[in-house]
Amino acid sequence: MHLALTGTIAIVTGGGSGIGRASCLAFGEAGASVVVVGRTLANVQAVAADITAAGGAALAVQADVSRSDDVQHMVAATLAQFGGVGYSV
Repeated sequence: MHLALTGTIAIVTGGGSGIGRASCLAFGEAGASVVVVGRTLANVQAVAADITAAGGAALAVQADVSRSDDVQHMVAATLAQFGGVGYSV
């Protein structure tokens, strides 16, 4: 099954590894702009680079979602880069 998400924006927490990484890559492959969020900057940058190398749009954001100031930064960075949010995982 092919899912078409062109023009949408997805925030994926825990996106630097495991299921989160797989979710980021799937959203990117489906055409969504992906905000890759995680606590380890190098990991989220690597996933974002994989998405952009495949022709997608991605933003790496280092954040710990248990911290409200990090969540505010994540949302502000997403809005600044992509102008909205369609999905949050």
